[in-house]
Amino acid sequence: MAGVSAACIAPPLITSVAVLLFPKYFDKDERNSGLVNIILGSTHITEGAIPFAAKDPLRVLPIMMIGSSVAAILTYMFGVQVPAPHGGFLVLPVVTGGLQWVLSILVGSLIGGVLLGMVRKLAYQKVKV
Repeated sequence: MAGVSAACIAPPLITSVAVLLFPKYFDKDERNSGLVNIILGSTHITEGAIPFAAKDPLRVLPIMMIGSSVAAILTYMFGVQVPAPHGGFLVLPVVTGGLQWVLSILVGSLIGGVLLGMVRKLAYQKVKV
């Protein structure tokens, strides 16, 4: 469950990282959603990422897959164990290797967030040209 959980938590956090690092490439509603996604992602609610994916699925979905995959693979490499099937960071007290689990999720989210922000920046620049 560690990898599955990490992969589910990452997408909303990816949007949060992107709107925090690249705010001018997102409209006000997206920035607000990205900030709310910190809470949603932390509690294992992936649906906060859907509006971002629905707006530009061909670019956003692969980025979400990359970030989620990095998070999941790192948890497997660290040997993290999550006995709860859901709950996000609320189940941290029962996670074996909790620090590594959180680190894995943050690394995957950071990678995905930077990629998403860069893609939005490139798309924004193409519109301006």
